[in-house]
Amino acid sequence: MDTSTDSHPRKPAIPFALIGTALVLIGGISYPLLLDNAWIRSKAIPNIALVIIGMLLCGWAVACRRSILTIAGAGLSTIVGGLFLASVFLFMNLPAPSKSWRDGEMAPDFVLSNQNDQQVRLSSFRNQGPVLLVFYRGHW
Repeated sequence: MDTSTDSHPRKPAIPFALIGTALVLIGGISYPLLLDNAWIRSKAIPNIALVIIGMLLCGWAVACRRSILTIAGAGLSTIVGGLFLASVFLFMNLPAPSKSWRDGEMAPDFVLSNQNDQQVRLSSFRNQGPVLLVFYRGHW
């Protein structure tokens, strides 16, 4: 006869807390390592999915069994996951452009360095026809 006071068998909460914490750490730490991939850099969908799934697993583990390991895993996951999600959604937003020009509209004159480190003035191209400006941004 079983003399334990639990009427329900214990759910395997600790493995889920460990798996959830690992997913959050992998999702948060791997993002800077994958910045060479343009899709990851601009969307971060796999990393966001790993972090959210890991945080949900940790929350479920704490709901099933409140122990030091489940609470510590949920706390660590909340801190790392929260910082990662905040960095993706809050800190990486580009500001709205202050002014944009329509096709054919005259842009203001400016000077930039070309690939040979020579100063080039936009107005020097105005008599040669339309000018296409290409600005590369992102990780090199």
